[in-house]
Amino acid sequence: MYAVLPDGRLRWKVQTAAPVASSPAIAADGTVYVGSDDGSVWSIGAGGDVRWTYKTGGTVFSSPAVGSDGTVYVGSADG
Repeated sequence: MYAVLPDGRLRWKVQTAAPVASSPAIAADGTVYVGSDDGSVWSIGAGGDVRWTYKTGGTVFSSPAVGSDGTVYVGSADG
């Protein structure tokens, strides 16, 4: 996962445990949420710090959505 500044310079990068096929969702506070082929949802702070991962029961191909209360919604291949 890469964050690139408007001038094209790298801001940060995070190595996930497997490839990422989903598009990220960005919360109002700048937190990035993304699904990974390792079956996890990743929460990455605006500065590139991994805040948490949540292991689902299957690969996460879908893009997360963030509700108005901050709840993260994501589909998983486990049904």
